[in-house]
Amino acid sequence: MDQKTQSISEQGQKNKPSVFLLILTLLMFIIGVVDTISGVPALLISFASLNIGFIIMSAISLIISVGYIIVAGGLLKMKKWSVIVYAVMVIPSTLVVSFNYFSSPEKDITTFVSVGVEIVVLFYILSLYKKFK
Repeated sequence: MDQKTQSISEQGQKNKPSVFLLILTLLMFIIGVVDTISGVPALLISFASLNIGFIIMSAISLIISVGYIIVAGGLLKMKKWSVIVYAVMVIPSTLVVSFNYFSSPEKDITTFVSVGVEIVVLFYILSLYKKFK
């Protein structure tokens, strides 16, 4: 096999997502769609109640939900920006949940575990960063 053929073969391998990444992308897309569907009514109700705190929290939740959909599309196409956007979404979420977990008298372990899963997924995606274009 000459160098040109080998280079083309390597490029095809470089830009093809793994099966695990495809599963993560599908799950991320589903989460984004479900959260968006539930977030729109929550935002409308918050506007009706005129509670500024509830409006802000609902808007942030809706933005994150749409972000999951956008990131899923980027990961599927193996775009580097999607890894960066996912990291930007996960890191603040992790800090907020950790702060709430340690400062609250009630310990909700399921939220803490879900953030742990997001961190593991982030490290997995970061380990594949060189394969993204």
